[in-house]
Amino acid sequence: FFGGTIHLFGIAVDDVLSADAGQFGVRIDGVDLGRLSRSMTGVEYPGTMDADFGLMRYAHGRVTSQGKVMVRLFGGEVEAVNLFAERPASLAQRIGGDIAFRNINLEEITKRIAIGKMTGIVQGSLRDFVIEYAQPARFVLEVESVETPGVPQRISTDAIESISILGTGADSALNRGITRFFRDYPYRKIGFRCVL
Repeated sequence: FFGGTIHLFGIAVDDVLSADAGQFGVRIDGVDLGRLSRSMTGVEYPGTMDADFGLMRYAHGRVTSQGKVMVRLFGGEVEAVNLFAERPASLAQRIGGDIAFRNINLEEITKRIAIGKMTGIVQGSLRDFVIEYAQPARFVLEVESVETPGVPQRISTDAIESISILGTGADSALNRGITRFFRDYPYRKIGFRCVL
């Protein structure tokens, strides 16, 4: 599966006639995220994915996992736990979990997302994340920069403009007056918190 393997194990159904409850195990090893993302979105995000969902329980239209997913991309790691899915085969599906990320390289991200150039390392979390009807329904997102030896912390005026427009709907004053001659700025700390 995209350069890796998927292992199914421990498959059991409580009632063969209704198939309303049962359990199964899933383990994923070494999936190439670059190939997977290119196939699904047309844009390549290099990295790898490993997951051990453990023994997952299915009952009353809800699948729950005691395991975790580990994704390595943008120089860091993203870990997802407390994963669940409700009505997985329905248009009214509901999925969610908790995600934590660390050592994510902003320069690698901004090479692929056209918001301007940023350098530095960030960490954070996406807690209580729920998607319903293929749209985010609830989450708490927290991101903060982490000072890392040998990694400069700089942000371009293009990135400041993009963030300003996203946050306020208006551009900043950086392209006016004497400040228009500066292309980037150092920063000590960057972070944000977003709640839906």
